[in-house]
Amino acid sequence: MMSGKQGFARKILYCLFILLFTIDEPSYVAAQSATGDVFTDIRYSYANYEINQLAREKIIKGYRDGTFRPDRLINREEFGTVVGRTLGLFTTKNNQAVPVRVSSWAEPWVSAVMDAKIPNVLPNKHWFGAKNRITREEAIMWYVRVLGVEDKLDRIKDKPDFNDVDLISDDAQHSIWLAQKLGLIHGDRDRNFKPQAFLDRQGAAVITHRVYQNIENYRVNALNLLESLKQPPNPVTSQPPDPPDLVTPQPPDPPDPVTPQPSDPPDPVTPQPPDPPDPVTPDPVLVPVSVTVATYTIPSAQEALGSNWRVEYSLHDGDNQKIPENRLPADLEISFSDDFSILSTDGDIANVNNIPLSGSEIQGLVRITSVQKGIDFSQTFQLIVDPSGPVTPDTVLVPVSVTVATYTIPSAQEALGSNWKMEYSLLDASGQHIPEHLLPGDLEIVFSDDFNILGKDGNIDNFYNIPLSGSEIQGLVRITSVQNGTDFSQTFQLIVDPAGTGQQYMGISILLEDTGAQATTIAEMDEIRNMFSSIDPSLKVTWAMDNRFVFGESQRPQLQRLLQYVDTYGDEVGIVSGYPNNNYSLSQWAAEMNSWMYMYRYNAFTDLHVGNTNGEPSVWSSIPEAYRPKSLSTLAVNPEQALWLKQNFQIDSFMGWAATQYNVDQLSAEGSPLMPYWSNINNPMVPAQSMAENSGLIFMNAITIDPIGSRYTTGSSRWTIHPADPYVVELSALPQLRTTSNYMSNPYREQNTLNYLSLVIGANWVMRTPNLKENLSMYMNQFPRQTVTQVVGVHQLSEIFKQRSGGTNDQIQFTLMFRGTGYTTSLGGNESPANLRYLWMETKTERIILSKEDQETHWNIIDFTDYSRTPVPVLPYTQNGAADDISYVTGRNYKLTPHAPLTSSEMDRVNMRLQSLHFNEPVNNP
Repeated sequence: MMSGKQGFARKILYCLFILLFTIDEPSYVAAQSATGDVFTDIRYSYANYEINQLAREKIIKGYRDGTFRPDRLINREEFGTVVGRTLGLFTTKNNQAVPVRVSSWAEPWVSAVMDAKIPNVLPNKHWFGAKNRITREEAIMWYVRVLGVEDKLDRIKDKPDFNDVDLISDDAQHSIWLAQKLGLIHGDRDRNFKPQAFLDRQGAAVITHRVYQNIENYRVNALNLLESLKQPPNPVTSQPPDPPDLVTPQPPDPPDPVTPQPSDPPDPVTPQPPDPPDPVTPDPVLVPVSVTVATYTIPSAQEALGSNWRVEYSLHDGDNQKIPENRLPADLEISFSDDFSILSTDGDIANVNNIPLSGSEIQGLVRITSVQKGIDFSQTFQLIVDPSGPVTPDTVLVPVSVTVATYTIPSAQEALGSNWKMEYSLLDASGQHIPEHLLPGDLEIVFSDDFNILGKDGNIDNFYNIPLSGSEIQGLVRITSVQNGTDFSQTFQLIVDPAGTGQQYMGISILLEDTGAQATTIAEMDEIRNMFSSIDPSLKVTWAMDNRFVFGESQRPQLQRLLQYVDTYGDEVGIVSGYPNNNYSLSQWAAEMNSWMYMYRYNAFTDLHVGNTNGEPSVWSSIPEAYRPKSLSTLAVNPEQALWLKQNFQIDSFMGWAATQYNVDQLSAEGSPLMPYWSNINNPMVPAQSMAENSGLIFMNAITIDPIGSRYTTGSSRWTIHPADPYVVELSALPQLRTTSNYMSNPYREQNTLNYLSLVIGANWVMRTPNLKENLSMYMNQFPRQTVTQVVGVHQLSEIFKQRSGGTNDQIQFTLMFRGTGYTTSLGGNESPANLRYLWMETKTERIILSKEDQETHWNIIDFTDYSRTPVPVLPYTQNGAADDISYVTGRNYKLTPHAPLTSSEMDRVNMRLQSLHFNEPVNNP
């Protein structure tokens, strides 16, 4: 039977692994549609005029198919690009300044608006949120920041005058108030602003056009208005304590404190001069100077018979701003006429029989008059007779086809928390886009797909089901209306976008063992280190040495090469010990470690050697800090030994095949094998729940859950794999590569404290066993490179974790969704079915594991381990060969009590955790 150390050397060899929307920029469409619009689908849009104007100024763009998609919701990077173009901002691409997940076409604009401090930062986020939709209040806040008066907004005491003012966020109240007073926003006919509603592209066009046309007026008026709010109280007048706000609509006719005798109502925003009225203020009458007819076709006589068709138009002021109806002179008259006497004076069809043949051109005239304001001007227009001319808003149009306007779907990591949604257009018999308000009232649009990703409304319901980048998703959209007898379906395809997966770390510990002719050579050290450079050319690794290696004087050349690695690359020195708690008492452990340090100094730093100092603190302190051991690689360790290393050698980083396991002869007890954590002072298998019980030691594993034995088999809990696993039948690196891919494509990466894999490699065994060396080389060559992976040593990895965790376990978490590989072992029934998926969740308080076969409808809870249970059991130092399993068992432990019932409070904790992860699939309640 192999000794503990020999078993360690054979088993630890390769213990693998632990804590293992782009929208193409809309292309500008220069060719006009048949209606004279820049885009083919804005005919019915209320923002038709603004969209056309902004498109011709190249501030907004459409899509490759010639559409604008006015009803589509706009996301933050799209809106940021529009804002940047509106303001004339532009900056060259600067990777340091561009937030993550911003599409390349948007980078210069987003970077520019970020530099100008225009966008808000998303709540509880550290990023721009490029693919997130933008709310109406957020968009207004952006444009108010453009005015440069942000530092003066706190002078505002009143709230906006909207019926839904209580829905406006506290941070947005001042901006919305100012925007309303400036006339930038008006609200709907019910006096609602709908601040939390998402902004669509046509709405963005309307607000952007106002800013683009009148930004300097807005700036001046905003500054004047806010300065007027700074007036000191009138000492003579006892009330009100502040001068009346001339902008607020409560006073019926407030006197102007600056020019109190104007003949016309004074402009409350810019009180000098009294004439002319400011076009921005909502109260004065605006004088139209031009008219734009927004209708280009007229239906044929047959189509027009009995219809409610009317000429659509808009009136504009001297700044070419569209004037709302409530701002026009009360005696204004608009009169239409045409050369066929078809139209009535109000623009309706009066004589349907006079409409000429299809394709004929009708010359028209619209006259605008106001006696009060001395207005009298006319403009001509043309109409083309069209058999499928515009429809009345009261008409219901029946769709006959649907065009899906979305071709890609973000990767799972990108989709997490995003507001991505399928975009589509419903078309009538003539191929025209049908606005939502003209569709049948009972129309239903239902989406589905072959990966169960989409909800019925086309949102992403289950982002974690999105397959790998480049995968194709087959979808179906079904359109039904009982009232109109409509029922048809169309298929579509989505391609998963490529995306970066965030920072990935890989902790490497290379074991140097044995002595003399059996010791790892310099050539082997160089070769194995070079193999990892294909993953990270700037790698740093830990070289963990056992007692036999540091004891032999013949290893002095290898030790000198190791010191060169430290000087040249920043590599780390570590200690390796196999089954310490079974082989040593605490006093024996102390003697073993002191001897390690004494002989390491003797052979690596001969000039520092002082005889008869073994066990004295001076040995450790005399070694230059860069060369001191900084971690322990091991199979298992108990609390006393770990604390001894911290107290005597300042070692607080522990990694191994079972560093979080308490071993007695066999791997008999398990803690958290997924995430690094600060351990409990009495039990390294349990994360510390408070600072009082925090040992100050960080534990991490070099094992992986899956792909072998993901289902518990009696006598074995094989959630592990490494390239030389004696139970793995496959003699290649394919199982390891499949497992690595599970970690790298983990849909929950963005929620994890740290994304890492780790590897412990027995250099002798790997480099001197041909198939193992070939497997390692294959693994390196085919390592998934969808993200930049930083290779680090054990201590460096723990330092990164310290920074991320803030010194406690309070906020740490790790979640991994993975699938079995389909590989089997020589144990036969110990399989990892490819149709089985797992969801493994770790926090400081609990470990929860769910599993589900593809054909099952519900997930099953196979583990709930409560780390917060008190008191924490104190582990015995040694069992002297006993193999009893002493895992930290609570609730439903997948090893020992896989079918234990869960209490209602435990189920509540499971459901709360799943809710926080946006997990929407059904779970069995045991």
